[in-house]
Amino acid sequence: KPPVVGASDSEELLVRWRQAIAALPQPPPKNALAHFQEWITTVEQRCRFTALNCLLTDGHTLFAKRRVALPKPDALDDPRHYYTLYHWQRGKEHVICSEQLPELGGVWRLLEDSEAILVSF
Repeated sequence: KPPVVGASDSEELLVRWRQAIAALPQPPPKNALAHFQEWITTVEQRCRFTALNCLLTDGHTLFAKRRVALPKPDALDDPRHYYTLYHWQRGKEHVICSEQLPELGGVWRLLEDSEAILVSF
């Protein structure tokens, strides 16, 4: 494995992700979300972060994760209010983003803290 290098936490996450998907069979196994959850849990244990919101793909599947590390449960500047990740779906169309897009209409769902989802394409 190449060493994990990078000036930012995002670069480190990308290197770790590329190492992880290189080890998976393609197309991804049926339990791909479980593999992703296991991998991201390892990353959470090894890295410091305020929030770990990410969208990652292996070329077949889009994985999304919302994770907020709270400094204090009752903090006035509660990170849960600004480290958001929303999911919108209409048929086979999916949008995952940090803010709702009202022009799309429909129902937007805020991912819960520590929730991960996947979308296959």
